[in-house]
Amino acid sequence: MCNTLYIYRVYAFNMLVKLNVGGREFWTSRDTLTGRGPNMLASMIQYPKPGALIDDAYFIDRDPDTFRWILNYLRGSKVLPPKDSVE
Repeated sequence: MCNTLYIYRVYAFNMLVKLNVGGREFWTSRDTLTGRGPNMLASMIQYPKPGALIDDAYFIDRDPDTFRWILNYLRGSKVLPPKDSVE
């Protein structure tokens, strides 16, 4: 039982991706990043030479408040930021 739990935890951890966007940490799944076809985020995790890893997180030099809209879109959201929003 203990080995099974360990294997499950390692498998689950390998399915998760930690992103550092503008200094803010985001967690998501590999399926989320790859599920909408080819994109920059999917490329970062799929190829042997990934983007810059800092403290085991993929570093993306972008605004984290805006990035959350991109991540929500990849998760299946159809909601867009308000038209008068600075995001």
